[in-house]
Amino acid sequence: MPYTCPTTLYAAFQQMPDPRHRQGRRHPLSAVLTLATAAMISGCTSLDAIAQWGRMAFQRHRTWWRSLGFRSYRSPSCSTLSRRKSSP
Repeated sequence: MPYTCPTTLYAAFQQMPDPRHRQGRRHPLSAVLTLATAAMISGCTSLDAIAQWGRMAFQRHRTWWRSLGFRSYRSPSCSTLSRRKSSP
């Protein structure tokens, strides 16, 4: 598959392989990474703060939330953000 230069950070995250196991994936990796990046740019410095920022972003910007590819109406929790499982 030829590499194409992404035009947005979200597009770059979409090209990254997801190392997580399929079972239990609730949120697309690209959406979680974009959410975490936006939260950090906004000043969040901990996983708890990123998770809280995500909950507030969902309440205020539901259209943006769905455009990132979030399939559920739940923000990633702190434990979801900290999980670093990879496939064998």
